[in-house]
Amino acid sequence: MKEEAQEIRIIILGSVQSGKSKLANRLLDSTEFTSQLSSTPVTKSNQTAVKFRYGWGLKVTDTPGIDDLTRTDEDIAESLADLVVRNQPGPHIFLLVIPIGPCYPLLKNVIWKLPEIFGDGMLKHTIVVFTYSDKLSSEKITIEQFLGRDFELNNFVKKCNDYISTDNLSDEVTDIQHLIEKIDSLVLHNNEAYYHNGLFQLPAEVLEEDRKNKERQMETVEASKLKKLKEIANKLFPDSNHLTMENDSKVDKLSPNNGQLHLCRQNKRPYDKL
Repeated sequence: MKEEAQEIRIIILGSVQSGKSKLANRLLDSTEFTSQLSSTPVTKSNQTAVKFRYGWGLKVTDTPGIDDLTRTDEDIAESLADLVVRNQPGPHIFLLVIPIGPCYPLLKNVIWKLPEIFGDGMLKHTIVVFTYSDKLSSEKITIEQFLGRDFELNNFVKKCNDYISTDNLSDEVTDIQHLIEKIDSLVLHNNEAYYHNGLFQLPAEVLEEDRKNKERQMETVEASKLKKLKEIANKLFPDSNHLTMENDSKVDKLSPNNGQLHLCRQNKRPYDKL
């Protein structure tokens, strides 16, 4: 266990209904990500959650299906920009989720475009996760034999750092531990360095604008809280002639000790507890 948990940023890519969100939940042992059987795409936008596990501070980002035909070019561009900002200064691991089955030929062109989007070096930070490997058992073949049947897929996987096959992560212990071992090994192999080439080299002005946007969002949230507290105060003390806000700008304070609301009266008496 590390004295200080390093943040490990993981981006999960894959096709619609491949098991991306389920994988994200298993990694964090949570239900943060919506995972359900559906005939339509479930994950519509990037979703990120953080949790301390396995000695790391895991930051996992689930993404919409790369083969989601309902998304426009504008949607995809905005999603990529958001993905980059969420994972600055760069991700440590890409998990590419591919379901075993007849749908893979339809994904080939999309999957091969990933290095064009993220940069060639991404594959050295990529672990391929084959889901629904129970189909291999029914045909009595191994994942190696399956890969041997498809030259293009086999060639792509060889360019990646590693791969793993799983029965859609149904085994509560073996599957996830095996994957974590591969992630841990890859992070250490790369000297805990993150991937920072290609798309993830954002100009400083872009990062600064994102920081300002986040500050504006926080100001909006704080303003909303202030409005809500004022509404509560007005309900509790409808006779506003007896009340005043400090400097007419500060929010009525919530006591850090007991959570009760305190108001300052005009005659400068000490705070009266409700």
